[in-house]
Amino acid sequence: MEQAQEGLFFEVLQVALGSRESLSYVPSPIEWGEIKELCIRHALPGVGFYAIRKLSEADAGYLPPRVMILELYALERKMIKTIEQQIEDARRLTELFEQEGFGACILKGCSLAGIYPNGMARMPGDIDIWVAPRGGENDSLSRRRKRVVALCRRVAVRREVFYHHTDLPLKGKHIEVHFTPSWMFAPWHNACLQRFFAEEWHNRCWNGDFYVPSREMNAVFILLHIYRHVFDEGVGLRQVVDYFFVLKHGIGDKERVLEAIDAVGLRSFAGAMMWILHVPLGLEQEYLICPMDEVRGRALLDEIMIAGNFGKYDFRTAGMNRNSLWERFVSNMSRNMRLVRHYPSEALWAPVWKIWQKAWQFYNNYTA
Repeated sequence: MEQAQEGLFFEVLQVALGSRESLSYVPSPIEWGEIKELCIRHALPGVGFYAIRKLSEADAGYLPPRVMILELYALERKMIKTIEQQIEDARRLTELFEQEGFGACILKGCSLAGIYPNGMARMPGDIDIWVAPRGGENDSLSRRRKRVVALCRRVAVRREVFYHHTDLPLKGKHIEVHFTPSWMFAPWHNACLQRFFAEEWHNRCWNGDFYVPSREMNAVFILLHIYRHVFDEGVGLRQVVDYFFVLKHGIGDKERVLEAIDAVGLRSFAGAMMWILHVPLGLEQEYLICPMDEVRGRALLDEIMIAGNFGKYDFRTAGMNRNSLWERFVSNMSRNMRLVRHYPSEALWAPVWKIWQKAWQFYNNYTA
């Protein structure tokens, strides 16, 4: 898609995010169609429709064709209904684990819905829940994982266990049960990250329905979540918009956040993300947590715009069989080689981690 159309797309996002009030010119019907396709590619139809509503209040001349408005409106209504159901599912899931003697914390999607502006629908995803046995919160990650896996395999069919999570299929819902929110490929960075998460478990906040991460944790974790997707399959702008609102909502103790980001090796990526948040999306400088890195930021934005949501639109992997372990491995290694110049530690440790995890799964009987 042409750079001019991408520029107009970012103007629409800036209107939705409150970074600007109007567009530089009135888009043609064809341009509105391209903007809609980019909104869908990046799982942002709710953000796009929110921008259209704001533009209509300022000047009806900016409105796209009626059929596009109706399509986005239908998507928004569907998303709102799904989000409401997911929040209820997350509440019940929390109660389920509590009845079994586990504390819980809802991560990512459901936990972030409350920081989006009223009237802006976030595209829903899976339900991610971080759990730990009550009284065993300070046990090793290995011991906590074994207890959680035993419960999941007792109440549902056996699923593959990864270092940080396993799937829990309940009544057709896609639920990821986390023993830890995330990981790093480099072992020393991962050790620092797990210490940070262990501390943050005790800082969870009650939002009226379930526990969610603290502001400090989200300032690190959502950034890391984007980083993980960049390395593992690709990422779209939905997660970037999440981080926009995380920073706008306030990050609490900035010194603690930056210490954690430095300890886990995320400072270079944070600088790239600050450039994307400020330049294309218009986040005010007062909300940036570190200096911008334009070189890495431009390279990261190129990856994001090519890949789309979860890498589904990446032409470089269009012919890949995603069910083939070997093809996924080769694809991930190719991606890592593109990233090695900017993030060498994580890129070079990636193959070691992936081979180790597969051996670890077989050794611990964690295969499906």
